[in-house]
Amino acid sequence: MTNWIKRLHTWFGLVNFVILLIFGVTGLLATARRPGEQKQPPAVVTETAFTLPPGVVSDRDAADAIRRRLDIPAAGFNFRRDERNLLVATYYTPSGPRRVTLLEKQGLLRIETRRNSIWQYFSVLHETLPREAGDVRIRLWGYYTELSSWCLLGMSLSGLWLWLSSRPRLRWAWASFLAGSGAFALLWLLSR
Repeated sequence: MTNWIKRLHTWFGLVNFVILLIFGVTGLLATARRPGEQKQPPAVVTETAFTLPPGVVSDRDAADAIRRRLDIPAAGFNFRRDERNLLVATYYTPSGPRRVTLLEKQGLLRIETRRNSIWQYFSVLHETLPREAGDVRIRLWGYYTELSSWCLLGMSLSGLWLWLSSRPRLRWAWASFLAGSGAFALLWLLSR
């Protein structure tokens, strides 16, 4: 039985590695960032031909048709009419938001793309949940984060089992356990 638990413990750790890396980088950036420090690069503006497919009657349907046409892996989007009554849809992706304006009379889409830095990209990956995703790729990433959260719990429990079943009397193991538990409790108290 211990061999199976060792294998599970290893697999849980491998599933967790990527998520812990992303969550760790995001946590460090959130603590180190100063308010107002983040500068956005200028948007890249392109235009492409587009006509609404037949049967589109609402702004929501139009925004969804635009997303499908441009193949945007959006985690979410919103839309509105601007002061000139043009449909403006903003699609949120891990690589940065895209603001698309539908110019119906000209048969064009004006696309403003803002690229996130690598650190902002990690932050968006950290925040993505499967229930918010409209795109399969984003939804799969959300499911992976859910799975890795459960694997973290499984890794903790299997590690505890492996320790207690192999050498529960080793002093360095108890010292590590107490130091880790104490550090966790101290960080919890400091963050309140």
